[in-house]
Amino acid sequence: MTCHINRLAPELLCMIFSACIERHAGHYAAASPTKAPLVFLRVCKRWRALALRAPELWSSLALRRRVGPPHGFDFARDAHALQRWLARARGRPAAVQLAYGDIKRYGNVLMWAPLVHTARALLAPGPGAPPLARAHLALPDDCMERVLAALAAAPPRHAGLRALALRSSREGVLRARYAAYWRADAAAPHYPLYTHALDLAGLPALAELSVHFPGPLRFAGSYAGVRTLRVALFSWDQFDAYLRACPAVEHLALELPEALLGRPSVELDDSDVVRLARVRTLDLHSALSAPNGGTFALACLFLRLRVPRLAVLRVRRVARDDAVPFLPMLGLLLERTELTLERFEMYDFPLDARITRSVLPLLPELRHLAYRDARTGAPPGLLSAFLGTLAWNGTDDAPPLPRLETLELDAPEMRAGRTRFALELLRVVSSRAAYADAVDAMASTNNNAKRAPRVRELRLPAAYLHVMRRTDTRGVLRGVRLERTDGAEDMYEEDCNLDDGDDSHAMALLAGRRRARGVVGGWAPSRETWDSAGASSVGAAQFASLLEVEAMTQTAEEGSMEF
Repeated sequence: MTCHINRLAPELLCMIFSACIERHAGHYAAASPTKAPLVFLRVCKRWRALALRAPELWSSLALRRRVGPPHGFDFARDAHALQRWLARARGRPAAVQLAYGDIKRYGNVLMWAPLVHTARALLAPGPGAPPLARAHLALPDDCMERVLAALAAAPPRHAGLRALALRSSREGVLRARYAAYWRADAAAPHYPLYTHALDLAGLPALAELSVHFPGPLRFAGSYAGVRTLRVALFSWDQFDAYLRACPAVEHLALELPEALLGRPSVELDDSDVVRLARVRTLDLHSALSAPNGGTFALACLFLRLRVPRLAVLRVRRVARDDAVPFLPMLGLLLERTELTLERFEMYDFPLDARITRSVLPLLPELRHLAYRDARTGAPPGLLSAFLGTLAWNGTDDAPPLPRLETLELDAPEMRAGRTRFALELLRVVSSRAAYADAVDAMASTNNNAKRAPRVRELRLPAAYLHVMRRTDTRGVLRGVRLERTDGAEDMYEEDCNLDDGDDSHAMALLAGRRRARGVVGGWAPSRETWDSAGASSVGAAQFASLLEVEAMTQTAEEGSMEF
């Protein structure tokens, strides 16, 4: 008897295949034999033939290698797999990610030659090479040094490349050299006497550029086509150089892993002010610590920036005890805008009364507010007080953020499914609805008057959506759309990925869990098993990282992968 799925037309079946592909960062398909598209090659002859004839299934690839000793890496095998994969794309513009962990533990630089050659051939190809739409290289610092040196000798050339990302890990042998470069200490024994010149003139279609490289790097020209720029800043000179090279940026993301060194001095003048007239979206990801001068560096950054047309602002702080709580400093940035901010997202910031006094009054046009506490574990009372400020008390002319329509919240107690905050949330929705009804009643005589905004969407953890439905016994949420937020492990996938270049801690935790359970061999626990057995001891985000390490270790043990 013929299976029903085999009755589908080949074109429809290929569309289903495409929909089954999970893409890292929304663009790169994992090269795993247990995931699409490789898994389709092992079902039956018909599916294998269809998959091999569908170039859209092979137009994206992510080679992500993070396995512990003694497996190591087989760079030549990966290079061959990349060639075969792109050959199946049959001329379609491809999206390729090469991400490797700490390869320094598996030999000397001679072993990396195939990887450096692959990266160079990918960005500076010869005649007849497949077209490229996106390229993402995430390599340890000393390997990235050699890739940049190769690109300086042979600049990238791709007529259709739209996105380029160059990310380097700093946890390697070049840290002392980079530290001397940040301090501008030319007398230091490790001070670099070279500068990598990156010429992107051969990428006329480039619109997205991401650079995380702490060493000496400069651009050989100006690239007016770049609209999205994501950079890691280690010195003020880097900041100025990036903005000069990309003068037409509209979406700017700044990563602050260290305190900015060099200029400006204690007193800023007009020459230090940076006006970003085109920027509409600004992302700030800060790992600055107060003992290392992070407070002063952040204050200088906010004083220097002028973003008059800012519409979307995302601020995220790495959870650490000495991290700079720069929410009160945001007033320095927002008061110099045209008060046009429509979306404001906060990740891992402990709330306090200062945000109500200094930030919320500067957001009269805000429509989307997000607050997510994934790692700090702030006291629940702070979030309760913050929700209290969002409700309308019936006596003020208007509630805070009068145009608010979407509220996104994520906190540990919400993810645990506890009922705390449910009544506060219902009060926020009902009070603001009462305010909107009052405004609509006053404007009913004017036929052209627009309806007053009200909360129309709540985004909460999956466990808390059930809590809100049980608590809402009076129909307060009628007409309000309830959506699920991404999990904490999804939001922090970038922190748990390969860019740190060190998986020894995760492997040690995994080995400890195995010994505690008396497990040997290649046992791979499910996510549900991890969550139920050890969420109290390690945490969901770390367990997600352990699962990724375990799965990749098993893949390495299984032997060669079919491509």
